[in-house]
Amino acid sequence: MPDLILIIFYGVLISQIFLISYYYPNKIYQRMRYVTETYPPSIYPKLYPGLSGAGADDVARKKPNAYRYVNMAILIAGLFLLFNLMRSGFYPSGEGEETFVFLFALVQVAPLIYMEYSEFKQFKLMRKANLESKRVADLQPRHFFDFISPRVFSMAAVLLVAVFAFILHINDYDLTWGSDALISIMTIIGVHIYFAILVMWLVFGKKINPHIANKDRRIHMTVVVKIMVYTSIGMSIFIITNDVLQQYNMDYLQPFLMSIYFQILIIIGIGTMLRSTPIENMDFDVYKESV
Repeated sequence: MPDLILIIFYGVLISQIFLISYYYPNKIYQRMRYVTETYPPSIYPKLYPGLSGAGADDVARKKPNAYRYVNMAILIAGLFLLFNLMRSGFYPSGEGEETFVFLFALVQVAPLIYMEYSEFKQFKLMRKANLESKRVADLQPRHFFDFISPRVFSMAAVLLVAVFAFILHINDYDLTWGSDALISIMTIIGVHIYFAILVMWLVFGKKINPHIANKDRRIHMTVVVKIMVYTSIGMSIFIITNDVLQQYNMDYLQPFLMSIYFQILIIIGIGTMLRSTPIENMDFDVYKESV
């Protein structure tokens, strides 16, 4: 049995390294490269605010490489850590190894977080440079359940209630100030309030990207709503499973659970985005110079 646990541990860790530092980064790199080569700044200047001039195309083509090299460095570091763990005879014993998995996962997703931040800044520059007086509005009414199945949303809501009930049960319904139950419940509520604000902002607020075609914007809204709801479902399952492991003194399985949880989040987030928004189907004519 111990050998099986060790095999599962290293198998899950290898999967995390491969999935988050190679597979999806490579997919994103190919996507970025396709955009910079097919839609260069010289022809699609609105896509690259603040980037112009004779060498703009070459500068744009170098950006995907930077993203790729950073992920390659993290991949090599992950394999190096894995090799040292195996050489040292490391064995998960429930002494906080999940913290190591969590911290390494944060390092793995750091390039993606930075890329999202850079994209947000890019949209800000787009809005600043968008001096056209003419605006094109999407007059089609938008309702929340246009973007997610009521059945899936109901599942997320039921699981959320189940999480609250489970937390209260294992903590003897202690909701005094500073209690574990109150802190856990308030944290979960805070995360879901953030999800709700983000969804409301994207679905009912102004365009973040002022040039995006209405068709592509609705697809993006659908993807974001699905990711938020699916993430809520995954979070609820993770919390209940993690607490069950603690209740039955199976802490040595927490590193597996943490790694699998992060991988599922990446599959839900990046995987859903890549599957739902193939770059070849997006309308890039909106980023050409206005005549």
